[in-house]
Amino acid sequence: MLTPKFHGDYPPAKEAKFDEIAHSFAKKVEKEGIVYASFDEIQQILQDTQYVREGVFICLPRLVDRSFQFFPLADVEDVEEIQHPLALVEIRVIDGDIFEVLIKDLSFEEEIRNKIDKLIEN
Repeated sequence: MLTPKFHGDYPPAKEAKFDEIAHSFAKKVEKEGIVYASFDEIQQILQDTQYVREGVFICLPRLVDRSFQFFPLADVEDVEEIQHPLALVEIRVIDGDIFEVLIKDLSFEEEIRNKIDKLIEN
């Protein structure tokens, strides 16, 4: 669950338009339960987001068949296990201030750190 940035109710000139990227994403998650997005799309969503309260971001290899029957949880009992068997990385956001990063293959660790730093900077 996320809180989109507030762009105001009425622009002064009544000409401004906002993409509402985070709002559209939140509605899609609410409707479908899961949304597939690239790293660049996630970065755009997070730039338009005020706050992420809870969520799970999972990195899958490019050619993996996408299943809409998979519904990951942010608050799990086994905190050291990645929820999807084919996932390379899993990031769980809990209460907005706490996040856990699980990496299947530690050779990705430096690249993942750089991407997370890039997301945090924005």
